[in-house]
Amino acid sequence: MILPKLISEVREDIRSRISKLKAEGVTEFGFFGSSLGSFILYNCIGREIPELHWGVFNTGGNIARGVWNMPALRQRHVERGWSLPRLEEAWAKHQWPDFGRLDGCRFVFASSRRDKVAPLCDILHYLGPMFRAGAEVSVYEVPAISHRTAVIAGLWKGPQLVQTVRAIGPATSSRSSATVTADRESPHSRHAWSLEWRRRSGSAVVGEDQHTGNTDKSAPPGTRRHSYYDGQHARLSARCG
Repeated sequence: MILPKLISEVREDIRSRISKLKAEGVTEFGFFGSSLGSFILYNCIGREIPELHWGVFNTGGNIARGVWNMPALRQRHVERGWSLPRLEEAWAKHQWPDFGRLDGCRFVFASSRRDKVAPLCDILHYLGPMFRAGAEVSVYEVPAISHRTAVIAGLWKGPQLVQTVRAIGPATSSRSSATVTADRESPHSRHAWSLEWRRRSGSAVVGEDQHTGNTDKSAPPGTRRHSYYDGQHARLSARCG
């Protein structure tokens, strides 16, 4: 199948590039992945490529359902005898990868509830394993009307999202809380940012608010940040539509 092979090839390419950068003295590694690239990088963190300590998943969720929600791709798989349940079963290993430990890692998902291919509510089902592995994970809701515009909005917010996960200092415990950020601003540009390695880390820290519905006053104007806390596990919820 194409997807497992693609994931394997990308892993090897990243490992090779990291090895070369290490030889040049680079010590910090992270990523920004969009759409399918986001899912592939979801399968690169943790035990596969432990050097990736932070990253931005620009959309994400159930890869099989994402493919099925695209008419052209769904038709191609149907013609080859695939059904959605079979596809989910075949890709289960990649949908639920064994991360190993993710202590000290920070990740953020950018998504929209109006994205019909990879909606916000689909992401939330897959955060549990990341929390249990020790990662700090947040979800940033962007304004969009489709999967393509969700990706564009995530790219537009790229520098801000990267700064969030590249915060100085050790990550706080993600087992007790998580953050959902809803961005009410509208993207005014379709410029795709080119993200490069920088030797100086950002200073933004993902806030933790233990009361549902409290607004984070440290967030930029037009942004709402809420935390959901159940006393034992991070619990996130969202409605699509």
